[in-house]
Amino acid sequence: MINIVDQMQENILAYFRLFDGLPGITCVDADQVFWLISTCGEPGNQVLRTQLTSEHLDQQIDAILTQIGQYTDHIDWMVFPNCQPADLGVRLEARGMVGGLAGTWMAIDLPVQPNSFPIPARFHMQQVQDYAMLDTWKQISSVGFGTDVQIHTEAYAHGYTKAWVWSSNIGKRVYERVGFVAADFGVREYQWLGVFNAQDKC
Repeated sequence: MINIVDQMQENILAYFRLFDGLPGITCVDADQVFWLISTCGEPGNQVLRTQLTSEHLDQQIDAILTQIGQYTDHIDWMVFPNCQPADLGVRLEARGMVGGLAGTWMAIDLPVQPNSFPIPARFHMQQVQDYAMLDTWKQISSVGFGTDVQIHTEAYAHGYTKAWVWSSNIGKRVYERVGFVAADFGVREYQWLGVFNAQDKC
């Protein structure tokens, strides 16, 4: 049976696949590795799956970084507990990549039980049902995050029954107030700063 961390990884892969094919996006989705680069900034540069099993592991890692370096000079390499090789984090650190906890992960079971936390009288949540509502979400999110979220409006889908978030330190208290709890799922993140060879811009 698939465990919660594997489910989280599959969910985040499904999320990033929504952006594949959009302008400014380069994506490699193969059995051994998944990475996505955005020349627009959003949704970020990420390696999200690594399954390297040959005897030439270091050469494979170097080849991946060389390929990524054709598009960007930085990427966050996520190492999930099921990634291979098992010592992937050590090998990335040997290349000068700084590793650590992959942000603040928080989870909650849905639906949230009524009256499980106080809600202001004028506050309500509603699922986006059409393009007009999505445009409203876009405007609010753009103000809240201080960045253009147009690429998200082109990629989003809904309908999940469980939720997890990758929270900033500022947002953690907000998520806690609606029922999310912090959890260490064993996911680690390694930052790579390389040499940018491409000239593409969004």
